[in-house]
Amino acid sequence: HFVESDGAARQERCPAGKQASGSGNTECAPCGAGKFASTKGQADCVEARKGHYVKDEGVMEETACEAGTYASAEGSRECIVANAGYFVPGKGAERQTACGAGEYSTGTANVE
Repeated sequence: HFVESDGAARQERCPAGKQASGSGNTECAPCGAGKFASTKGQADCVEARKGHYVKDEGVMEETACEAGTYASAEGSRECIVANAGYFVPGKGAERQTACGAGEYSTGTANVE
């Protein structure tokens, strides 16, 4: 919450995508990259879950990594492209998987 001006009769909730932690706030700050605020009035921003990312500031929701990419840490700003010899078959992956014996992948962002 924040108080927009001196003499205000009430405090306001921050809009989604912004936060006001602590007390005595006169404005809301956008959530930084890697974090988001999905509802109005959040005191703190939430880190993107593993397998998801938040690229820009002031975002209201995280985005799942596409097939062929992954995010192994919370608070990711982008997804990592699968290395040659590895694959990521679906969306929202936390890690890449090595190709099995007798299998290979020739490039990056492999999905099978």
